[in-house]
Amino acid sequence: MKTQASVQNSWRLPTALTAYANELLDLQMWCWGRDVRYEGGNLLTGYGFRRDAKPEDGRGCTAYHHDGLTLWGWGIFYTQGKSTAIFIKRQRFDPIYVPTHQPPRIWHVDDLPQWQPLADDGSVASLVQAVVARIVDYETWVKQHTPDGYRSSVMQAIRRSKTRDVSDMAQAWRALADKLFST
Repeated sequence: MKTQASVQNSWRLPTALTAYANELLDLQMWCWGRDVRYEGGNLLTGYGFRRDAKPEDGRGCTAYHHDGLTLWGWGIFYTQGKSTAIFIKRQRFDPIYVPTHQPPRIWHVDDLPQWQPLADDGSVASLVQAVVARIVDYETWVKQHTPDGYRSSVMQAIRRSKTRDVSDMAQAWRALADKLFST
Protein backbone atom coordinates (compact mmCIF):
# COMPACT_ATOMS: atom_id res chain seq x y z
CA MET A 1 0.00 0.00 0.00
CA LYS A 2 1.28 3.49 -0.84
CA THR A 3 2.00 5.99 1.90
CA GLN A 4 2.27 9.75 1.80
CA ALA A 5 6.04 9.44 1.49
CA SER A 6 5.95 6.95 -1.38
CA VAL A 7 3.70 8.82 -3.82
CA GLN A 8 5.44 11.41 -5.95
CA ASN A 9 3.45 14.04 -7.77
CA SER A 10 4.52 14.75 -11.32
CA TRP A 11 4.19 18.46 -10.50
CA ARG A 12 6.99 19.54 -8.20
CA LEU A 13 8.00 22.95 -6.97
CA PRO A 14 11.28 23.84 -8.69
CA THR A 15 14.17 23.50 -6.25
CA ALA A 16 15.28 27.09 -6.86
CA LEU A 17 11.88 28.33 -5.64
CA THR A 18 11.36 25.98 -2.70
CA ALA A 19 12.73 28.18 0.08
CA TYR A 20 10.96 31.28 -1.24
CA ALA A 21 7.60 29.50 -1.72
CA ASN A 22 7.83 27.92 1.74
CA GLU A 23 8.52 31.28 3.32
CA LEU A 24 5.86 33.08 1.29
CA LEU A 25 3.29 30.51 2.38
CA ASP A 26 4.37 30.89 6.01
CA LEU A 27 4.09 34.67 5.70
CA GLN A 28 0.63 34.34 4.15
CA MET A 29 -0.50 32.14 7.01
CA TRP A 30 0.89 34.76 9.43
CA CYS A 31 -1.08 37.45 7.58
CA TRP A 32 -4.31 35.47 7.77
CA GLY A 33 -3.74 35.02 11.49
CA ARG A 34 -3.40 38.79 11.86
CA ASP A 35 -6.32 39.50 9.53
CA VAL A 36 -8.76 37.69 11.81
CA ARG A 37 -7.71 40.12 14.56
CA TYR A 38 -7.96 43.25 12.40
CA GLU A 39 -9.31 46.17 14.46
CA GLY A 40 -12.03 46.85 11.88
CA GLY A 41 -13.31 43.27 12.08
CA ASN A 42 -12.23 39.85 10.89
CA LEU A 43 -11.01 40.34 7.32
CA LEU A 44 -11.44 36.67 6.41
CA THR A 45 -15.13 36.72 7.27
CA GLY A 46 -15.43 40.17 5.67
CA TYR A 47 -14.13 38.65 2.45
CA GLY A 48 -16.66 35.82 2.65
CA PHE A 49 -14.97 33.00 4.55
CA ARG A 50 -17.16 30.99 6.90
CA ARG A 51 -15.61 30.58 10.34
CA ASP A 52 -15.66 27.08 11.86
CA ALA A 53 -14.53 27.62 15.46
CA LYS A 54 -12.25 25.14 17.15
CA PRO A 55 -13.78 23.05 19.92
CA GLU A 56 -14.10 24.53 23.37
CA ASP A 57 -11.17 22.44 24.65
CA GLY A 58 -9.01 25.03 22.88
CA ARG A 59 -6.86 22.50 21.01
CA GLY A 60 -5.93 23.50 17.48
CA CYS A 61 -6.94 26.27 15.10
CA THR A 62 -10.22 27.64 13.85
CA ALA A 63 -10.95 26.65 10.24
CA TYR A 64 -12.10 29.12 7.57
CA HIS A 65 -13.94 27.97 4.43
CA HIS A 66 -14.59 29.82 1.18
CA ASP A 67 -15.44 28.41 -2.24
CA GLY A 68 -13.40 25.20 -2.02
CA LEU A 69 -10.60 26.70 0.06
CA THR A 70 -10.14 25.73 3.72
CA LEU A 71 -7.58 27.48 5.88
CA TRP A 72 -6.14 26.51 9.24
CA GLY A 73 -3.11 28.04 10.93
CA TRP A 74 -1.14 24.94 9.88
CA GLY A 75 -2.28 24.32 6.31
CA ILE A 76 -4.51 24.78 3.30
CA PHE A 77 -6.99 22.37 1.71
CA TYR A 78 -8.32 23.17 -1.75
CA THR A 79 -10.78 21.48 -4.08
CA GLN A 80 -12.63 22.53 -7.18
CA GLY A 81 -15.58 20.37 -6.21
CA LYS A 82 -14.48 17.23 -8.01
CA SER A 83 -13.46 14.03 -6.25
CA THR A 84 -9.95 15.22 -5.40
CA ALA A 85 -8.12 18.04 -3.66
CA ILE A 86 -4.70 19.20 -2.55
CA PHE A 87 -3.41 19.79 0.93
CA ILE A 88 -0.45 22.11 1.52
CA LYS A 89 1.17 22.14 4.92
CA ARG A 90 2.43 25.43 6.39
CA GLN A 91 6.15 26.02 5.79
CA ARG A 92 6.23 23.23 3.23
CA PHE A 93 4.87 24.14 -0.18
CA ASP A 94 4.68 20.53 -1.34
CA PRO A 95 1.05 19.77 -2.26
CA ILE A 96 -0.36 16.37 -1.38
CA TYR A 97 -2.94 15.23 -3.94
CA VAL A 98 -5.70 13.56 -1.97
CA PRO A 99 -8.68 11.38 -2.92
CA THR A 100 -11.44 13.53 -1.44
CA HIS A 101 -13.13 16.82 -2.12
CA GLN A 102 -14.36 17.24 1.45
CA PRO A 103 -12.04 19.07 3.83
CA PRO A 104 -11.62 17.16 7.07
CA ARG A 105 -13.50 18.68 9.99
CA ILE A 106 -10.48 18.94 12.25
CA TRP A 107 -8.64 21.68 14.10
CA HIS A 108 -5.19 20.26 14.84
CA VAL A 109 -2.53 19.14 12.36
CA ASP A 110 -2.04 15.92 14.33
CA ASP A 111 -5.62 14.99 13.46
CA LEU A 112 -5.05 15.00 9.69
CA PRO A 113 -6.34 11.81 8.11
CA GLN A 114 -3.78 9.33 6.85
CA TRP A 115 -4.72 9.96 3.25
CA GLN A 116 -3.48 7.57 0.62
CA PRO A 117 -2.21 10.25 -1.77
CA LEU A 118 -2.98 9.85 -5.42
CA ALA A 119 -0.48 9.76 -8.24
CA ASP A 120 -0.87 13.08 -10.04
CA ASP A 121 -3.11 12.80 -13.10
CA GLY A 122 -2.12 16.30 -14.17
CA SER A 123 -4.48 18.06 -11.78
CA VAL A 124 -1.99 19.21 -9.14
CA ALA A 125 -0.57 22.09 -11.18
CA SER A 126 -4.04 23.47 -11.96
CA LEU A 127 -5.09 23.15 -8.31
CA VAL A 128 -1.92 24.92 -7.14
CA GLN A 129 -2.48 27.63 -9.74
CA ALA A 130 -6.05 28.08 -8.50
CA VAL A 131 -4.91 28.33 -4.86
CA VAL A 132 -2.38 31.00 -5.79
CA ALA A 133 -5.06 32.88 -7.75
CA ARG A 134 -7.37 32.77 -4.70
CA ILE A 135 -4.62 34.17 -2.50
CA VAL A 136 -3.93 36.96 -5.01
CA ASP A 137 -7.66 37.81 -5.12
CA TYR A 138 -7.84 37.90 -1.32
CA GLU A 139 -4.72 40.03 -0.95
CA THR A 140 -5.98 42.44 -3.61
CA TRP A 141 -9.24 42.73 -1.67
CA VAL A 142 -7.35 43.33 1.61
CA LYS A 143 -5.37 46.13 -0.03
CA GLN A 144 -8.64 47.75 -1.18
CA HIS A 145 -10.38 47.40 2.20
CA THR A 146 -7.66 48.39 4.67
CA PRO A 147 -5.70 51.58 5.19
CA ASP A 148 -2.46 52.14 3.30
CA GLY A 149 0.36 50.43 5.11
CA TYR A 150 -1.79 47.79 6.82
CA ARG A 151 0.02 44.82 5.29
CA SER A 152 3.41 46.47 5.92
CA SER A 153 2.52 46.83 9.59
CA VAL A 154 1.58 43.15 9.71
CA MET A 155 4.94 42.26 8.17
CA GLN A 156 6.83 44.42 10.65
CA ALA A 157 5.29 42.42 13.47
CA ILE A 158 6.90 39.19 12.29
CA ARG A 159 10.53 38.88 13.25
CA ARG A 160 11.53 35.43 12.03
CA SER A 161 11.13 36.16 8.33
CA LYS A 162 14.00 36.83 5.97
CA THR A 163 11.58 38.53 3.58
CA ARG A 164 9.47 40.50 6.05
CA ASP A 165 9.62 43.48 3.72
CA VAL A 166 7.06 41.80 1.44
CA SER A 167 4.35 44.40 1.88
CA ASP A 168 2.50 43.63 -1.36
CA MET A 169 1.57 40.00 -0.91
CA ALA A 170 -0.62 39.92 -4.02
CA GLN A 171 2.36 40.96 -6.13
CA ALA A 172 4.63 38.45 -4.39
CA TRP A 173 2.17 35.63 -5.19
CA ARG A 174 1.77 36.84 -8.79
CA ALA A 175 5.55 36.80 -9.19
CA LEU A 176 5.74 33.27 -7.80
CA ALA A 177 2.93 32.15 -10.13
CA ASP A 178 4.75 33.68 -13.09
CA LYS A 179 7.86 31.69 -12.21
CA LEU A 180 5.91 28.49 -11.62
CA PHE A 181 3.48 28.53 -14.51
CA SER A 182 4.93 30.64 -17.31
CA THR A 183 5.83 28.64 -20.37
